[in-house]
Amino acid sequence: MLQWVAAVCVIAATIMVSVGRPKWLVVWAFVLYVVASAAWVWTGFVNGMPALLAQNAVLLCINLWGLARWKQRAEAEESAGAVPAE
Repeated sequence: MLQWVAAVCVIAATIMVSVGRPKWLVVWAFVLYVVASAAWVWTGFVNGMPALLAQNAVLLCINLWGLARWKQRAEAEESAGAVPAE
């Protein structure tokens, strides 16, 4: 079941990133990517699939980095008085 959740999250997130606008949609796509990567890491761990685990551990880090970068940019825009683009 967890594998299906991860797969659906990846599909939905990829569609959301492809659409690209509004900006909040892309942010939520990264959240879905984080959920999916974590699910795949767990699946790889439980099922003894080290390649799946390693790949998604790296993707999890990249997706968390992407969320952190977005948060920094949003805070910088807010402190500068800019209205975030949608």
